[in-house]
Amino acid sequence: MTARAHGQGRCRIRRVGVVALVLATALAACGGRGGDPGGRASRTNAGRSTGPPPLLVVLTNDDGYAATGLAALARALEAEPRVTVRIVAPRDDQTGRGGATTPGAVAHERVRTPEGRPAVAVAGYPADTVRVALDDLGLDPDLVVSGINAGQNLGPIVEVSGTVGAARTAASRGLPAVAVSQGLGRPPDYPAGVKVFRRGFRSHRRSLARLAGTAVSINVPTCTAGAVRGTVEVPLATEVGRGYEPVDCRTGAPAGGDDVGAFTAGFATVTRLPPANR
Repeated sequence: MTARAHGQGRCRIRRVGVVALVLATALAACGGRGGDPGGRASRTNAGRSTGPPPLLVVLTNDDGYAATGLAALARALEAEPRVTVRIVAPRDDQTGRGGATTPGAVAHERVRTPEGRPAVAVAGYPADTVRVALDDLGLDPDLVVSGINAGQNLGPIVEVSGTVGAARTAASRGLPAVAVSQGLGRPPDYPAGVKVFRRGFRSHRRSLARLAGTAVSINVPTCTAGAVRGTVEVPLATEVGRGYEPVDCRTGAPAGGDDVGAFTAGFATVTRLPPANR
């Protein structure tokens, strides 16, 4: 977890998994959240002590419940042992809505995704889907995952990203949350995003209880040539207007000091998100 980024002997940025970035800084939380009829108490095999712990994951996004990126993450999570996935996502594309919420009740309905998975479609913003999942559906997830978004969310762009907005909303409710975004491409390389997410998920799923109230953002480039050069821990860029520079996955340049620099040099980035602006 503290090794230098792959292929960059001079780079001192640490390689991390999905949640390794925050393991050293997140406050320890004792035990899990209380059970209820719609959440943890209803899961099977909860009393077993062997194998990985059973997890309930709420999956959302900002591109809508029928989006290809969401389906890619659903398949990956469903393939993991003892993981239950509940899809609660916007009914329509809500790109660029940030952490906006709808006053009052939010309409929602049970639907099927294009691949036939049961889902709840929310007639509201990405942040609304978290409220519906927790308050209206009574779910008590171990983790909220938002994505995979079609397009990177780097630097100040996180303030307008609905994908990030949903993750930050979940963190504000005391849950660990991950926003996953795939760099622009035709098509976006969702398998690359799944690979980065799955590697960290498998390595750190036992540590989720320690990450209550923490949200991280993963951005994975879509390489037109070469391949993703590794995964690095970096802070958010602060300069407005950056984030959509051409990506070069074959350069020998170092990762740089922020998420934009690392991403454009061909690295997948993991960044701890600041609290949402209220």
